[in-house]
Amino acid sequence: MNIDFSLLEEIADSPHSASDSDDMDRLVRLQSAKADLVAQRDALAAKKRDLISGAARLRETLHHYEQQQHQRDTRSRLDYYLRQNDAEHAQLAQPDAAAEFVLENAGVLPSKNWGRRLEQAARFCPGVTLSRCVARAVHDGEGRLVSERCFTLSARGLPSVDVCMHVADSAVLQLWVANWSQIEAALSTVCSSMASFWRRNVLPQRKLDLLVASYAALVRAHLSRSQALAQLAAAYPDQMSRPATSTVPTSTDKRTTTGTLMTNDTPKTTQEPPAAQTAGNSHSPNDQTVQLKDTPSQPSQASPTSKEIEPPIVSLLELSNAPYVEWTFGGSRVRLSWRMVLASAITGAVSSELCLVIVHPDGSVLDADAVFQRLVETYGVVEAFKVMMLNMFGV
Repeated sequence: MNIDFSLLEEIADSPHSASDSDDMDRLVRLQSAKADLVAQRDALAAKKRDLISGAARLRETLHHYEQQQHQRDTRSRLDYYLRQNDAEHAQLAQPDAAAEFVLENAGVLPSKNWGRRLEQAARFCPGVTLSRCVARAVHDGEGRLVSERCFTLSARGLPSVDVCMHVADSAVLQLWVANWSQIEAALSTVCSSMASFWRRNVLPQRKLDLLVASYAALVRAHLSRSQALAQLAAAYPDQMSRPATSTVPTSTDKRTTTGTLMTNDTPKTTQEPPAAQTAGNSHSPNDQTVQLKDTPSQPSQASPTSKEIEPPIVSLLELSNAPYVEWTFGGSRVRLSWRMVLASAITGAVSSELCLVIVHPDGSVLDADAVFQRLVETYGVVEAFKVMMLNMFGV
């Protein structure tokens, strides 16, 4: 739009004596020029706004492109570092003969060969079976990456214990028994003080060594009790009234009996430990089962021993809240009670509490326990019982 500014100057410089018509014309032209200027100003302002909004859009687009470029550069660097890390890991993971030689021959740390370590453990825990050894990396309740180790302790006639623990920096962070709700009642029946000791002391304080040692001590005490009572059952089969004589092998029947008091000698399969959020593949290259026994697990076909006639007595002591065996001699009832109790909270040792009571036909009770205890210290349980029966009933 072209504006004639010279016309405005003429109007401004013209004398006031000009005619009214000329003034009117000049005024009209001045108003028209003013309107044109206002329209031009509005157009320029709109164009300015468009340019400002366009510049803002361009800045946003540029910022978006810069972010995308930064992300691409970051991914490229991460991919490069990951490839480099994989290459270095593959190189370092290759077997090093020199390092293996040093670890096996000059190392002072525990051996990394689990099979060898479990074989050595058999020297200290005879009668205990250690199985289902699992190791995996998981996240604990606080989100830390820890190593979860699980294994099962089992023994003939005792409940199997699924032990689990979280380990980090060579320290036990958490220790629990995965199947505690299933075995607590059975363990309390066998040895109530042991169950309470585990629940209040061993598990809260993460004493793994004390848990294994106390279980092994319980196994030894249980085996000793079972063998002794089995020998007594075989020595007086006709006089035994509890358990029933139909479930106790006699001297003429040398085979192992499977009566109603028998229990399954094979440890029951328990549920796996509580599932945790696995950080990697839940592989268990160290899964092993070791029979921690000094003798073969399968009995031979030779002449029966006290171990072979153990099961009928074992199941009675497991399932009964009153662990005692009873015989009847000439109308008198002889009751031998044998309980297992925790003897030491420091070492986990287990001791036996014996009690011998004789009830005559008239109902009077003869407390022969004091004499029996003194005989046990000299002859042992089996011979002491035989001496008592020989002197009192002539059998």
